[in-house]
Amino acid sequence: MTETSPRQGKVVRIDKGFAHVHTPGGVMKCALRGKLKRGPRRARNVVAVGDEVIVRPTAAGEGVIEQVLERRSKLSRPDNFRPEVEHVIVANVDLLVAVSSVDEPPFNAGLVDRFTVAARVQELELLILLNKVDLGFPDEVRSVLDELEAVGFDYLPVSASTGEGLDLLRDRLRGKTAVFSGHSGVGKSTILNALIPDFHTRVAPVSERTGRGKHTTTRVELVHAPDLEAFIADTPGVKLFGIWGIPAVELGFFFPEFEPYIHDCRFNDCTHRNEPGCAVKEAVERGDVSPRRYKSYLNIFEDLLEMEEQTRGY
Repeated sequence: MTETSPRQGKVVRIDKGFAHVHTPGGVMKCALRGKLKRGPRRARNVVAVGDEVIVRPTAAGEGVIEQVLERRSKLSRPDNFRPEVEHVIVANVDLLVAVSSVDEPPFNAGLVDRFTVAARVQELELLILLNKVDLGFPDEVRSVLDELEAVGFDYLPVSASTGEGLDLLRDRLRGKTAVFSGHSGVGKSTILNALIPDFHTRVAPVSERTGRGKHTTTRVELVHAPDLEAFIADTPGVKLFGIWGIPAVELGFFFPEFEPYIHDCRFNDCTHRNEPGCAVKEAVERGDVSPRRYKSYLNIFEDLLEMEEQTRGY
């Protein structure tokens, strides 16, 4: 006879309308109670991978989600097709691991900058993971990472092929819920296969035609790593990571190197673009703020403005 008393668990996968929930008694395939299917207008997914939920068993290995507990954190982005809608990628995240590679595909500093903003907006710990250092560690890549480290963002060089740095990575993951994100082909799944022997993720090579990775992860899934007392999520590769949760005019507050200057601008609502008397622009001109990071700021600002135009009226 099936025990029907409610129990708490963590959503590890969502597939074809069902949530797979990790509980002390095993993984349960759960439907959503009717009221949970009608979520807020600006939320794509009422239940997300990583959510802590209360489930009631209905049969062996099956149940229904009766309640979604309050999220303590989340990694979100705008929905690809409806940018006014929030897409929660993973809920209750402790650590965002932004994975990049030295080459194959080439290091993408702009994407890493977007992850630094997302982590600060959503108050997540960030680790920048540089994979494939067995191919070398070019000075221009090291310079960017040292620049980011100087303003508070940690990075770790690793090689999934040789194992370099993986023990240090295990230490950073221990006891946490972590989500790996980055371009296709940077080696997220290969790293996870090295960390968790039974991860069993299909790994594909980088395309010779484009120099970019081929998508091998098609959905978000949390994998339990008992030896690390951790849950780790792989995510589909991204070309561009949209920022959710702030208007464009507040973007400067999420660039830590702007902080010493941001309150010295002539105008309180300075956007640090074209305004006279902008202390941030003056710091860039003096070399006190990285011109490369400032250019990333301008690019992200324009993207946020464009999204605000698209979503006006919602």
